[in-house]
Amino acid sequence: MNALFVRMPAVALLVATLAACSRQEPAGPSEPASVTPATNTAEKPSGPAYITPASLADCAQGSVVTLTWDFRTSQPPVREVEVFTGAPGHETLFAAGGPNGQAPTGAWAYPGTVFILKDKVDGRELERVTVAGPACPAT
Repeated sequence: MNALFVRMPAVALLVATLAACSRQEPAGPSEPASVTPATNTAEKPSGPAYITPASLADCAQGSVVTLTWDFRTSQPPVREVEVFTGAPGHETLFAAGGPNGQAPTGAWAYPGTVFILKDKVDGRELERVTVAGPACPAT
């Protein structure tokens, strides 16, 4: 019985170490992404919303892209933005935030992925941006 008490702390330490090393999957389009206010960038394209990188080279694997938007000077004023992605009629909320923000995807974006930015208050579409690149086969 004494040997059991000696091994318990070692087992507890091993379990805690393994739990700390567990891998977490990136947020996909089924979970709203966390949004951070956008920062000024030297290469900002024209328009209130854009994707970085703007184009992906191929369809072989999903990639991480960052959607950035700035509707602070829009008329009528925009206070809250919701970003959706997915097929028409089957859009999924991807991110939500203020009139200025950015949200990275997980490694699930492909050429042709569409982001629809809407005013949360009245539901009007503010902007629609698409990841450029080669045409990918439907999945």
